[in-house]
Amino acid sequence: MAGPDKRRKSTGKGPSLPNDKNAPLDASYKPNPDRVPFKDEVAENLVPPTPPPVAVPSQLDGGMIRESISQSGAPHYTVEWEGRELFVGFPCYKTTNPVTAWCLLAIALDLGKEKVRFDMELGDAMIYHARNRLAEKFLATDAKWMLMIDDDTIPPIGRPEFFKTMCRLPADYPHESASRHVVHRLIGHQKTLVGGCYFGRQPGGALMAAVAVDPAVRRSVLLHEDRLVESDWVGTGCLLIHRTVFEAIRIKFPELAPRTTGQPFNFFQPMQDGAGEDIAFCMRANAAGHRPHLDLGLQCAHVGYACYASHTSGVGG
Repeated sequence: MAGPDKRRKSTGKGPSLPNDKNAPLDASYKPNPDRVPFKDEVAENLVPPTPPPVAVPSQLDGGMIRESISQSGAPHYTVEWEGRELFVGFPCYKTTNPVTAWCLLAIALDLGKEKVRFDMELGDAMIYHARNRLAEKFLATDAKWMLMIDDDTIPPIGRPEFFKTMCRLPADYPHESASRHVVHRLIGHQKTLVGGCYFGRQPGGALMAAVAVDPAVRRSVLLHEDRLVESDWVGTGCLLIHRTVFEAIRIKFPELAPRTTGQPFNFFQPMQDGAGEDIAFCMRANAAGHRPHLDLGLQCAHVGYACYASHTSGVGG
């Protein structure tokens, strides 16, 4: 016969609280006098410049671009707009890494729900399927820009120490480059199709863009130069697309319309010659009148067995 149950029975009540409403819940807690105060890197790097920034009307959609100078002298572009004009699309096969997740959270906090919306596609090993569905979701909204960030991409978000520390970047990694913000930077170019740099997920990995074969571009990448170049194709892991690009592709390539009801338009379908979805999409966009561009100064980390960036790439070879 079993003995009496000596387990502690729940009273249904939580732990009692101190009578002093200002007392800490843990009475043993003692403040650490050596604690370093939290520093808001965005606020520090976007200090009001002198003279005040000049607002310049954008060429697309009537937004406003403001240029400011940080304490380090690095240029920052703050783009201002009304309404939820930005749609962040997140194609994810199974999982992502915590740093990419934090970057998405930072974008949400920086811009607020009044200016940005998010959506994702999960569980499809064929990444172009996820991209197509995200494009259809984007076009069903009134947003004007779609920013696609992959589950293995870590973009700069205006917090240089966070970016360098979390990506395990070398001590001499340029602070100015790490200080840039993916949203303000890409929209600030006012190009309908523009991407950030990233590199293959292995030591010596190539720049994921057609211009990787250009020695002058490779030098600019290694120097983190503030430079925008045209490219026949750019990687889709960090890519800003204006809605007019999708609309033009639909008109130019009607054969890519779905044959089954409920399926999305095949914007990102790979080519029959084996070219991947990033090359295929950019080739279609270019044929439809939208030239791809690459921001050599906005450099993302690419997550594999490590965080791969320009310092691990083969662009210097």
